[in-house]
Amino acid sequence: MGVSAGRPSTHMEKKPTECYSEFSKGVIIGPTSLADTIQHRGKEKREKVENRYLAPVAETGEKEPIFIVPSAGATFFSFLALGKALKANRPLYSFSLTELKVTDSENSTVQEIASTLLKELRDCQPKGPYFLGGHCWGGVVAFEMASQLEADGQTVGGLFLFESFVPIIQGSISNYKTGQMDEFQEDMTRIVEETLDEARAKLAKLPKVHIDRLVALTDNQMKTSNTYETSPIQAPIHLFKTDLHTDLVFEGWEALTHSSFAKHRASGETHTMLNEPHVQEICRTLEALLI
Repeated sequence: MGVSAGRPSTHMEKKPTECYSEFSKGVIIGPTSLADTIQHRGKEKREKVENRYLAPVAETGEKEPIFIVPSAGATFFSFLALGKALKANRPLYSFSLTELKVTDSENSTVQEIASTLLKELRDCQPKGPYFLGGHCWGGVVAFEMASQLEADGQTVGGLFLFESFVPIIQGSISNYKTGQMDEFQEDMTRIVEETLDEARAKLAKLPKVHIDRLVALTDNQMKTSNTYETSPIQAPIHLFKTDLHTDLVFEGWEALTHSSFAKHRASGETHTMLNEPHVQEICRTLEALLI
């Protein structure tokens, strides 16, 4: 089942005037300030907006943009292949979460992180319908962003999750009913440990101070989903998952929408599914859903 396509885009086109410094694929130390000149369609007025987190991945398209949240400790670099391959007539924006301070992350909840990102999202697109996505842990944040937008009376046309594990509390409820809660919790613990090991491997050539900060940041961000309590949203949810993990860690998403839920198989694994060649299959499915 498709998603609500909405009207032609009224989003503001952003052109970054400063670049990001990448030290490894999908992870950066932190973005420089983005001084963006934003042109309102149908208006001559120009505004200058400072963005700390939001960055354009692909700027062409006449329909409403897609906003996608990266996995814990990652940045918009994770979606460069997606931005290049997707032909949906929609701009693609993402966020860089490495700018968060570790101390801020320790004190943040999923709700607070979502609220922070929404401030910049709504500077870019003040009104819905909105199309949101998230990779891995970022899917939980994107879900909360959808929830907050709907609570504010806005329409979310679709939520697209890429290998996003269900929030711990919801997953425990779903798997408790089937007698698989212990296995679910073991799987989630293993996934967190593997994610942190992969982060350390990616950052191995950096000075230790940066490794420690970014690994701690990734750990803290992932832990926010442990206590995140959810309520169903109105938007349809589409889950793209590979065969890397058991279905247990995804059980429960279908209960978090009052609309439709669909599961789509993706090739590759968690950290390659959005790269070539695997991203092509995902893009063809997204294009069909976003007509």
